[in-house]
Amino acid sequence: MRALLEVSLARCLAERAGDDLVAMCLRLPEGECNDALRRDVNRDGVQRGHLARREASLGVARTDLTIQDMPSGHPLASVEAKAITSADACASRFQPWFTPRVAADVAKLRRQPVGERLFLVWKTHWFWMSRPEMYAYPRLLRGIPTSKESRRSDDDIAEELRVSHEAVLQAMVTCGIEDVSAHIVAAGEHPDVGAVMLTAHLGEVPITPSAPVP
Repeated sequence: MRALLEVSLARCLAERAGDDLVAMCLRLPEGECNDALRRDVNRDGVQRGHLARREASLGVARTDLTIQDMPSGHPLASVEAKAITSADACASRFQPWFTPRVAADVAKLRRQPVGERLFLVWKTHWFWMSRPEMYAYPRLLRGIPTSKESRRSDDDIAEELRVSHEAVLQAMVTCGIEDVSAHIVAAGEHPDVGAVMLTAHLGEVPITPSAPVP
């Protein structure tokens, strides 16, 4: 199921119109991203014999995304997700803020005895933003250019990707999540609002914590 989810991560929002992607990311897009992932997983679900559902209660209550075998209905994979901004991940107090939230979802996933247990982080990166009054978290736009002409350089974005990815990875590994992969999901622009990129991290949650390395 993880391989299927990684394929869907690569295409679930790749064709989303740029202006609509920007509109989606004007606040944390966890719900809309999870819905897009569900739709893509179900693209050929009938042929493959599975069904992806949001907020299903199979083994544990209201899992963000559940993939079930059909027709048996048994869980094949359970996914818990979080959405953050790159500004969150680059902040000095990110670890004490984010790690307990990840730990709570990991504990929930470990109560699911059947199927794969996966944890997913969606993360937004702004290249420029000219309408901060439309953004749900204007304080997080500090340092973000206000026009396309002054947009951030490729080197600046690459450094933000590196720092924010390392921060997310640290929180996930601290909580016992294994085999974490990073993905660029989509990027888009609205000419009157801004330009954004959406990335993701996906990792596996073992049923019991791994033994510490001696």
